[in-house]
Amino acid sequence: MRTPLQRIVVGVAVIGLLSASPALAATKKKGVVSAPKPVSTATPGISGDIFKLFGAYPVVKGATTRGVTASSIKIGVVSDITAGGQQQYYGGCEGAKARFDRANATKELKHKIDLVGCQDTGSDPTKTDSLVKEMVESKKVFGLVSIGATLSSDKYLTDKKVPYVGWGVIPPYCGWDKPFGFGNSGSLVCDAVQRKDPKKVALSSFIMSSYIAGTKKNPADLKVAIISEDNAAGRNGNPIQRRQIEAIGASVVFEKASLPTTPAADYAPFIGDILKSNPNLVELSTAFIHVAPMAAGLRAAGYKGDILQFVFFDSGILQVPQLAAAIDTTFAVTPGLGSSSFPGPGWTQAAADTKASGLAGRFYCDEVAPGIVAGCGLGFTEHYNSADFYVQALKALEKSGKAVTTENFANLINAGWTYPGIPGMACPVTYPMSHVVGAPCGALVQWDVANKQLKGLVDLKSYDVALVATP
Repeated sequence: MRTPLQRIVVGVAVIGLLSASPALAATKKKGVVSAPKPVSTATPGISGDIFKLFGAYPVVKGATTRGVTASSIKIGVVSDITAGGQQQYYGGCEGAKARFDRANATKELKHKIDLVGCQDTGSDPTKTDSLVKEMVESKKVFGLVSIGATLSSDKYLTDKKVPYVGWGVIPPYCGWDKPFGFGNSGSLVCDAVQRKDPKKVALSSFIMSSYIAGTKKNPADLKVAIISEDNAAGRNGNPIQRRQIEAIGASVVFEKASLPTTPAADYAPFIGDILKSNPNLVELSTAFIHVAPMAAGLRAAGYKGDILQFVFFDSGILQVPQLAAAIDTTFAVTPGLGSSSFPGPGWTQAAADTKASGLAGRFYCDEVAPGIVAGCGLGFTEHYNSADFYVQALKALEKSGKAVTTENFANLINAGWTYPGIPGMACPVTYPMSHVVGAPCGALVQWDVANKQLKGLVDLKSYDVALVATP
């Protein structure tokens, strides 16, 4: 049976956190309806290394206009909004609506975005597959926004030539063979490079660099314990995390992918196992369901060092005292995203969009004082970000003069298009290399429950990434 704390949030497996993103010049020929040329494999830097490894990105052929009329484009949302009856991506539907509503109100596109529905999967994989097919076959959508862990319909979506945009922390966003799948922060959990060449890995220091910058710690003094779930993301991600940590001069004293993929009946064995290694930094590279009980259990067991996690960075958690107490003092790196703890134009625009959509005052994303925004949690932000990705890519496609087809949409992105991101909120990403690496950027925040705040320590920043040889 789950404890009350475990029932507060039920989540998705996250983080293996790979990375990339120097801009590439898109191939543009106005008025030409044919597919763009692939990006040259001679491109320098990380992108050039990716092309040398995988080859030029293949062009998708066809002219699919499903969901497109002379005046509108149908988009649907299928996401894990809830899990086990509990909110997981609160505000997700509203985030997508707010951004698409602004696009329509300001006529950013020649076409109106017709948001034909936002369906909650309940984190049920079977229901997810059914809802995806309903969106494609019954509602005839041009593309989907999908956030969560249960999407596994990538082969179906590729066969049907359906673009899908979301948080790239699951396999459907990972691979050179996913021409229609676009992680809004790239593919954050992806082993495609290692599968292609076991002697190479994409490496970025952004997690540890953010932590060091925010805490002023000496890397040589750090003894790091890494624990993740016993699944592909954990098993693939932990060795990458070790390389990132060792690359800055810190030591890894514990590394295991041992947590179950469902809430554990007893976390004491996992906590005891970690503490035997005498760490002073514990990295919880795992899902929502484990972070709170693991963090609370470590403190209860007398652990005095730092705890680093990647999923709880929504100030709204302060409204849930039991959960807030469990994660108090933990640091969070926001993978591929910023934090509203840092005021900025991206967040105030999102709050303004929320208000304009008639959604203010429900803690989706609100400006509570001039320039100060609250809410804007992971659910809202990921869906808003994904909707913005669609708007920016469709804007580029319309500007190119090409017909609005799903193939032209995918080919334009895969020919070297860079999603510009949202200031302070979302990182820029360049395709096609972001099919196999994620945006090497994030922010660092820390929970201070006693003072009722989520302290911003390091604002959204990009770091270097490279393909390096494995040991």
